[in-house]
Amino acid sequence: MQGILNGDGRADLLLVLKMADPRNALDNTGFGPDRFDTNPRMLAVAFAEGDGYRLALRDHTLIPRPDAPNMEDYLDGGEPAIARGAFSVNLHQFASAGSWNTAETTFRFRSRQGCFQLIGYDMQGLHRGSGEVHEISANDLTGKAKVSDGSIEDDALRTQWRQLPKQPLRCLAQIGDGLAFDPGVERS
Repeated sequence: MQGILNGDGRADLLLVLKMADPRNALDNTGFGPDRFDTNPRMLAVAFAEGDGYRLALRDHTLIPRPDAPNMEDYLDGGEPAIARGAFSVNLHQFASAGSWNTAETTFRFRSRQGCFQLIGYDMQGLHRGSGEVHEISANDLTGKAKVSDGSIEDDALRTQWRQLPKQPLRCLAQIGDGLAFDPGVERS
């Protein structure tokens, strides 16, 4: 994917690379595919520089390594994207068995102060058994988060605005596993 990430007007690159080691494709006799591919992914950004590119980011943790064959691909929620000088990564959680919970989580990062800082976080979660809905939309630049709760039986969600904890913007390297990340927003 190409787009401007460092403000110089030149197209930079956002890449998701996947290891292709056949030893990481495991036989599976339970739920999920017969061959479970556990090859890890790497998120990378390269800035246009001179006649080529310079590696600006290499991250092995935001996109979790597949660890359960009953889980759909964590990137099935959409391709990473570049827009307005920032990039986003959407993580998808859906289990064909073993969990009622499903979620879509989007992280937005911008190149600032020598790293890619988290500027936005959105999560839409659903418990498929109870129909409970929980949503968070956090803007790290303004320090505010919208928290909504409700049910799929009712179109109206209860929404509250919260202040995010006062702290410096976090760099992508501080996020870790995107599915385990806690944005610091209390539930209503």
